[in-house]
Amino acid sequence: TGLGKAESSSRHFLYTEHFPLCQDDPISQHDCNQRYILLYGVGKERDEKKHAVKKMSKEICKLFSKKFSIDVAEGGKVKKHSRSEFNFESTSNKCQAMSYFDQHVVTWQCAVQVQEMLNAFAIGNSNYLPVQEHVAFLFDLMESAFNIYGLIDTCIQILRELPEVELQLIGKSSMALVRSYTTSLSLYVVGVLRRYHCCLLLSQEQTTAIFEGLCRIVKHVSNPSDCSSAERCILAYLYDLYSACSSLKARPQQEPFHNAYPKIKQALYTPLQPTPSAHTYNPQFMLDIITNPRRGGKIESGWARQLNESASNRYSFVCNAVVAVTRDIDNDCLNDIAAMCAELTACCNSLSTEWLGVLIALCGSNRDAGYYVDVLTQVDVQNTNIHNALSVFTSILVARHCFSLENFVAHVALPSLVQACKGRGETTPEIEAGARLSCHLLLRLFKTIECPQPGLYSVSTSPNPITVGNAHNIKLSCDRHLLAAAHKNIGVAPVLAVLKGILVVGDATAHKVSSIFGTGKRSGLNTPVHPGSTPKSMAGSGDLSHILGTSDLQQNSHLNQDNATSLSDFAQHVLRQICSQEWVLERCLQHAEELCQHGMLIDNLLTAKQAQRLLHMICYPEHESNLIAELEQKAIIVRILENLEQWSLRISWLDLQLMFKQTNCSSPDLSNWLDMVARAAIDVFRVNEFLLNSPDVKQEKVKPSTWLVAPLGQDEQKEGLLQSLYSQLSQFLQNRDQSLETIGGIEDPCGFEKMLDALQLRYSLVGGLFDAIMKNATSTTDWAILFAQLISQGVIDLSNNSELFTTTLDMLATLIHSTLVSDSQTERDENKKLYTNLMKKLRKELGDKNGPSIKYVRQLLPLAKQTCEVLTCDSAGSSTDAKGNKIAIDSIEKKNGLRLGDKQRVSVWDLLEGHKNPAPLSWAWFGAVKIERKPLAYEETHRLLKYHTHSLFKPSSYYYEPLPLPPEEVDPLPDKLKDDMKADTPSSD
Repeated sequence: TGLGKAESSSRHFLYTEHFPLCQDDPISQHDCNQRYILLYGVGKERDEKKHAVKKMSKEICKLFSKKFSIDVAEGGKVKKHSRSEFNFESTSNKCQAMSYFDQHVVTWQCAVQVQEMLNAFAIGNSNYLPVQEHVAFLFDLMESAFNIYGLIDTCIQILRELPEVELQLIGKSSMALVRSYTTSLSLYVVGVLRRYHCCLLLSQEQTTAIFEGLCRIVKHVSNPSDCSSAERCILAYLYDLYSACSSLKARPQQEPFHNAYPKIKQALYTPLQPTPSAHTYNPQFMLDIITNPRRGGKIESGWARQLNESASNRYSFVCNAVVAVTRDIDNDCLNDIAAMCAELTACCNSLSTEWLGVLIALCGSNRDAGYYVDVLTQVDVQNTNIHNALSVFTSILVARHCFSLENFVAHVALPSLVQACKGRGETTPEIEAGARLSCHLLLRLFKTIECPQPGLYSVSTSPNPITVGNAHNIKLSCDRHLLAAAHKNIGVAPVLAVLKGILVVGDATAHKVSSIFGTGKRSGLNTPVHPGSTPKSMAGSGDLSHILGTSDLQQNSHLNQDNATSLSDFAQHVLRQICSQEWVLERCLQHAEELCQHGMLIDNLLTAKQAQRLLHMICYPEHESNLIAELEQKAIIVRILENLEQWSLRISWLDLQLMFKQTNCSSPDLSNWLDMVARAAIDVFRVNEFLLNSPDVKQEKVKPSTWLVAPLGQDEQKEGLLQSLYSQLSQFLQNRDQSLETIGGIEDPCGFEKMLDALQLRYSLVGGLFDAIMKNATSTTDWAILFAQLISQGVIDLSNNSELFTTTLDMLATLIHSTLVSDSQTERDENKKLYTNLMKKLRKELGDKNGPSIKYVRQLLPLAKQTCEVLTCDSAGSSTDAKGNKIAIDSIEKKNGLRLGDKQRVSVWDLLEGHKNPAPLSWAWFGAVKIERKPLAYEETHRLLKYHTHSLFKPSSYYYEPLPLPPEEVDPLPDKLKDDMKADTPSSD
């Protein structure tokens, strides 16, 4: 029977239930069967669990059946679209409700079907290909199951099949899919690899396989400035992978990618410099294509040719695209327009600066330069309803490498924020609208969604909705992954510049109680712009959508409710959300030394309080940073020291370093600050007894006191301290017969606790000097025996102090193992002697003592050799002289036979092993006599014949020939016999 509910909370049950097993290994199938039996028995419950897994696999594999696949023979059409036939959300929920073991089984079976489907098409046995979005859904399921290794391996297998798939598409003249299907599927693969880039780099074999597979996909690209958007993203990832992996750089120089490396860098990673555009605007240029984009952003080569030929065409195209984005369009159309613009940018690299130029115009980054005046006449930036669509459009362009995030920050965001706070009291509605749009774009770009979103695959309701009202969102999972990966290519200086700009804007506009955008009322800041934009601890009303123009809750109101919040409130909200991102904290901590330099947190635009508040917002959760902001400097220092631990060490150092840098070194403030830190350290590390008994602090848990030991720089100091500690610990052994409750002859009810505290202190000091103990063989032996005595004599064992017992056992094991480590042969021989002597002393110390604690110590000793006794025999006619030698007795009464003579100890392992020479059992012990063995006659003959060179074998024809008989020996007849043989008739003579 299966385990009951009471046992379901056991960690062993959870481990058995969830731990995945390799499915492509035949040996692991036995373990899978044993797992089912262990969890569910052999009855109906086990069959139901297996059936549920098969049912889920069958349901997901429907996406890769012929009905939902691309039919190349029919021109790349799909017979049935899964958007309305397949419920992605329900399937995702049911799959995630299963155990992780079952999720790994299901996703592995589906991945195998995808690989078989691609392989069948690659070898010409099928005309069906899986839809790219269905493969992306499988990737999402594998992410939810944390099957990261299987996900990367599946990507490798897909990349190996795609070159052959491309050849088959060319051979079948499927022009709609040539250079389209394989690269778009590779784009999803690159998105996954971007997401788990660090996991990929752990395996050099997988990294090499991915690099070679992607190189085969884009080997036909000769100019990185003229390719598809997917190929552009693949080339960018190859560039980053090549830059991050030293094993790829060490490959031979004649490889094709080594020649393409500088071209990719020049095309994709050259800093952009937008220039004002003063061209003739054609409102009808490519208008039909923009308003009715093809699915997935597919383009024709002629469109890119028109853009490359004329700067006016590029200007008109950008204007029409941005105007179309700000119109009332659905999310699919918005994503298709953005994908089409990314495709055209990949073919026409000059569009990169144009996108930056139009964003400069919208955000008001440089109003005097005259960027895209025709866009400003048609787009009302003060209408916050268009901000979300523009942010999604910009995010997709950044994700597809149309321009870098750093270029956007330098040319668009920062100048716009500077414009908003430069005038302080003279901010116009246009400047405020541009700053609000910049904050909105930064929030979307810096705060992305990485969790799977099955709601975007179908028309059902998603379990993790990423929409607020009618808001637009990034549809494709690969674009979300690519946007998140863009954070890795931006330095800490631009990130900090953005945060400083938003902070200054929020503080500079805080005094405005009324403007075109609001009344200064703080409302609705707890509702996310998009999923994950608010910490989980924050749960509030749903009116932040009014700020962003994404709500339709009050459509009948005469006054638009999106103007209910001021720019200051919105900037503060954006700042909190960006600072709460883990990647922002990681980036700042990676370059902690740079943060406190001039131009970073030490900036003339920031006051000391603002710099500290910004650092606290980055390093601490929101509720904690708000609390710290209200404290005085000394209280902040005390709080830092109280919470000092291994995991917060870098943050604490950064906090104190900023305070130190803000203090003028030549002024008395520095000495005052140092005195404040010293007093805070004394207050934190000293706990007074009256505080422990104070009724005001009884509700708080007082932390144990901490001791500070001065560093011991000389060996003599260390040896003196070690000798003192050794003698003090030895006193516990000498007084072991005294009651632990009695100290100094006086009964003390807390004596036992005091003794353990004293041991804890001395053990901490011994641990800090452990390297000095192991330098000397004598001290190693002495301390090892002392630790064994403390355990064997009951001073420290499992019953009275399990924590100190574990520490003692670890120290003893470390000392024992240190005697086995050596660098040279001479040291190895000496350590072997030391180890042997130490084991003898430890065995002598333990003796025949038994107990739960001593049992753990015995595990550190070598296995004892088990021996058995063997009775030996002597000849009955032998005797022993005075020296113990056996002599034969020559007498008439000589006895024959054997008699019991002695006992011999033999190792049991030597008997079982049977390899020892000479053998452990001697025949002489049983009266056997060694004689020389003489071979028999036939054995000697066989030995001689064995080395003869002539062959005794005859061919078959030999036996068909007549026997070679010798000639007959016939005696000649005498003459007389010849005459007798004549005829009786008379002759004619």
